[in-house]
Amino acid sequence: MLSFTPNSHLYIAPKNYDGLTTTIEIGTLFGHYDETGEFISDIQYVDGFFDRVESASGMVDLSTAGDDINHLTAVATVHPEKSLGHQSRYMAMTGELNSLMSLQALTSLPSRLPEEDWKVSVIPWYIDYRDSSSMGFDSDGGGVILRAVANSGKLDAALYLATAKEQSNSHNHNLQSDTTRFAIGAALNYHFTDLVHTGVRIDGGIGSSDWNVRDKIGSDQTDIDSTYYYAEAHVGLDVPITDEQTVGVKVAAGYLGIKQDGFDFNTIGSGLVHYDNDTLNTAVFRATANWNGYFSVDGYTVLPAVQLGVAYLTNTEFDTNFSFSGCRFTAQDELGSYVANATVGIGFRKDNVSLELFASQQNGDDLSSRTFNARIGYAF
Repeated sequence: MLSFTPNSHLYIAPKNYDGLTTTIEIGTLFGHYDETGEFISDIQYVDGFFDRVESASGMVDLSTAGDDINHLTAVATVHPEKSLGHQSRYMAMTGELNSLMSLQALTSLPSRLPEEDWKVSVIPWYIDYRDSSSMGFDSDGGGVILRAVANSGKLDAALYLATAKEQSNSHNHNLQSDTTRFAIGAALNYHFTDLVHTGVRIDGGIGSSDWNVRDKIGSDQTDIDSTYYYAEAHVGLDVPITDEQTVGVKVAAGYLGIKQDGFDFNTIGSGLVHYDNDTLNTAVFRATANWNGYFSVDGYTVLPAVQLGVAYLTNTEFDTNFSFSGCRFTAQDELGSYVANATVGIGFRKDNVSLELFASQQNGDDLSSRTFNARIGYAF
């Protein structure tokens, strides 16, 4: 007599699909061979059946019906939005967006630079954020930013290079990535008067990630690159409220592109799945308000500051197109459409050396991040 242990599962991995929904005749599972070699249905020595019959793939739901265990029909329904590659794309693009926003906050030009040659700063780059969406994940890591700023009359300039290591883990425990990041950027700010200024900035970055994924049955590992590029123009107004304090506002319009390269995942449950590359392109509108102080205390210049900002992305939709078991599928999703940031800090300057300490809170539709940071600078 054949019996089944409690909570036993039968996993089915169809080899070909007709589309989003496919009907499968499972056929005879238990029986015996007659004298002609034909397999004959026979369940007289079978006691019970599997407690659950389900798909071996995490992106496929399976339902079964039939008169007995040898006459089952299964209906397999593919859910492209549950594919491992689609969640990988969401995590990668969210990571690139967060990388850009955090670097912009850490490297932005102050309202007005003092008259000096190049000043070089070393800035720790802490990465620590949480995404609470249906494809949520946690990410943390760190690195370093090298920033140089200079003033020449009415023109301020800034350059930066950055690198970091980042690890991301999905809340459903199916995806984990280790990412090495590199970024570069530049900004120019021209002061028409002491009140009005305008400028441009460009940013670019690449994330090279080692992905480990887990299906219902089986796992895989692959390397995937993702990149972003950004350009904006802005105009700002700074108004002195005392000899030592200034309030300012700035509005900017920019363009952002985020791309993830194509890749393959190959697990026992899903087989070989090829994901095409895809790019998200969006306009970005930003607005910031700030307060800055300039106080002399015992031979030091003390520089307290507060900044509030928000960025709005007009088009955050992206596609994940992939080939799976002989068919083409598309999953659609979107990133958060806004990112708000609040920063408070204080700086100390004496002679050629400066030290700045600041804390920042960043929030989006599903994103939250809190950082504490420092910036050490030397003016040549």
